[in-house]
Amino acid sequence: MKRNRVILLIVFFLGFSCENVSPDDNFIIGQEISFHFGNEYYSNDNKIKLTVTEINDSRCPEGAYCFWAGMVQVEILLNLMEETKSFTLNTLNNPSDTIGNYVVSLINVTPYPKLNETIPKEKYNVILSISEVEN
Repeated sequence: MKRNRVILLIVFFLGFSCENVSPDDNFIIGQEISFHFGNEYYSNDNKIKLTVTEINDSRCPEGAYCFWAGMVQVEILLNLMEETKSFTLNTLNNPSDTIGNYVVSLINVTPYPKLNETIPKEKYNVILSISEVEN
């Protein structure tokens, strides 16, 4: 009976010591970082939670001849301590936005599309830079 309590206690503490956030899901404000579709990311100070909620890629694929170069559009959900904001950035005319005291900038989206290939959203890397607004 005493042994079962010890095992139960160990399992209990192990359960609370594990978090769903891995070190790869943390980011440092002021640095460029790659975000994946659908994953939740937290700033190293836990003031920001960011999720890429949608990716629409209309860029002209490699191997194709297009009239228009196209663009990639990324929808982001940003949770700050006091507000939650959903906003869209794109590579054509809206590469950055200011939310609260932070500027979120779209740096790049990879991989680049190829002719006759479909890229699952989970395979995209959305490279963003998040910096604090200087007062």
